[in-house]
Amino acid sequence: MEGGPKSVTPRLAVTAAGGSGEHSDDGMVALVPTRDDAMRLSVPGGEPVEELHLTVAYFADAEQMPPAEVVFEQFRSAGVSPTAEVSGHAVFRGGDSPCAVYLVQGDGLTAFHEATAPADGDYDAYIPHITAAYSEQPLTEIGPTTFDRLRIAVRGEHTDYPIAEVMGRGM
Repeated sequence: MEGGPKSVTPRLAVTAAGGSGEHSDDGMVALVPTRDDAMRLSVPGGEPVEELHLTVAYFADAEQMPPAEVVFEQFRSAGVSPTAEVSGHAVFRGGDSPCAVYLVQGDGLTAFHEATAPADGDYDAYIPHITAAYSEQPLTEIGPTTFDRLRIAVRGEHTDYPIAEVMGRGM
């Protein structure tokens, strides 16, 4: 590439993480829906709109996380489409409380997870989903959902990178 690689500029600088728990040691790689889609998927009493995301990889120990540049390359290599389909709903049980989730299907999601997630991950199977609420709240939305940011969260703080820039890097 002429002039060397261009940098990916964070859309949102480091901000405190929200969500349902303490994140002083862990980290994650996630896709974040557009503001319009997040508003459509949000539910009263559920997760805040700005916290809705699809976790690609969770790291109990943030020290295991690959550097951002490696995550960007894994994203591109997996062929992730920024548009996916919310195709159903479920209630996951087994943690401290049930959680109502949107089930998501999209090109490259599983490949991105397999490239990024730690080998000793928490779950036997990857089910792409967006947690809407930590309750058994009924969900009704389905349809196309566009992700416009790649989120890298480390120890309770996250940085969002515009997917358009991540996709264009190295081309």
